[in-house]
Amino acid sequence: MNSTITWKRKKFHWIQIFTISLFSIKKVNLFLHRKDRLGASLYLEKPGWVVIASVSKDEALSPVLQIVHIGFFRIGIGVVAVMILTLIIARRIARPILHVANTAERITEGHWDERVVVKYKKGEIARLARAFNEMVETLQKSLRALRHSERLKENIIAIIPSALLVLDRSFKVNSVNKGFCEMFDMTIHEVVGKPVDDVLKETGISTEGRNAIAHGDCFLDLECECRSPKKGKMVLKLSLTDMQDVEEVVLVIENITEIK
Repeated sequence: MNSTITWKRKKFHWIQIFTISLFSIKKVNLFLHRKDRLGASLYLEKPGWVVIASVSKDEALSPVLQIVHIGFFRIGIGVVAVMILTLIIARRIARPILHVANTAERITEGHWDERVVVKYKKGEIARLARAFNEMVETLQKSLRALRHSERLKENIIAIIPSALLVLDRSFKVNSVNKGFCEMFDMTIHEVVGKPVDDVLKETGISTEGRNAIAHGDCFLDLECECRSPKKGKMVLKLSLTDMQDVEEVVLVIENITEIK
């Protein structure tokens, strides 16, 4: 005997179609092997039947698939929204920092009047901008003071009647005054930038005087001879002084030939 009962039931705003079939026990296995339907069975002992309730797999899974699709859609919208929000926040943070970097680059090119302008008065970016501007102002003042000191030093060197060489810590000539050039009949370009020992060899200063300078220790009133190719024999008095504040050494040379 074989009979089928079908009805419709509303649940969660969708319709399920259930089919209840009554088969003899011999036909149960054939029905359960089908892949397009989901079902459940109940064996009835007295009539010897098996009651099977089945539903189409597509109909049974459609609500689940619908929930999955809606979930993925919402997740996708959430991910896009988070990405957009992240980009907005990152741009808001990165723009002032990029402005600071560009300003720093222009300052290194010599544009000391450049300053960082930030719209926001509060927050970490505003504090960074203010600190950067204060640092630039301090550097600008230090640079002005250094330039003023350099001009003052050059003026002092220029008016000193004795021959004078300003050396760096590696004993290369940074600057020379007019007195040195006149004493040894040399030009500034022949002296500046060269090792002091090479310059003194050209002047004809004795080995004793050159060795005392090369030793690096400061000294005063060291007398030595000089056999200048252009000025002849001279007696010189050398003094080497360390200028610690500017990391330089000053060599003063006096011609005492007439005194001797």
